[in-house]
Amino acid sequence: MKTERRVTILLIHYSSGLECLYNMAKSLRGLASFVFMVMSVGLVHAEHGECEDFKDYFSTLVSPDYPDPYPPATRRQWYMEIPEGVQALIRVNALEIERTWDYLTLEHTHQTAHGTNVTRFPLVSGNVTSILLRREM
Repeated sequence: MKTERRVTILLIHYSSGLECLYNMAKSLRGLASFVFMVMSVGLVHAEHGECEDFKDYFSTLVSPDYPDPYPPATRRQWYMEIPEGVQALIRVNALEIERTWDYLTLEHTHQTAHGTNVTRFPLVSGNVTSILLRREM
């Protein structure tokens, strides 16, 4: 039996309208279930702050060998450059990985969130944020 492993990451400009955020959240809930880790990354430009602009920056990051299990000794790191004037809210909807071997780490300057069951990451802005998926065995 395969375990659902899904991570949703939203990068949202702080001053974006609530209606835009509500519609975006509704569309994310409608996504099909994915096996293993899927990251959905979006960005709203500071100048525009409109929903239509959000779609231009929507992309998906997946674990190695997706949709199959990622292999032993996996180390996959993603870097996101967060532009000036934009804040990133990173939210994990569900993260189910093998506690003994696997972990997900978010690192931004000196702030780090690390673990196997992390559901909230810090609010970050500027510079580079990295996300690391690691499986030891």
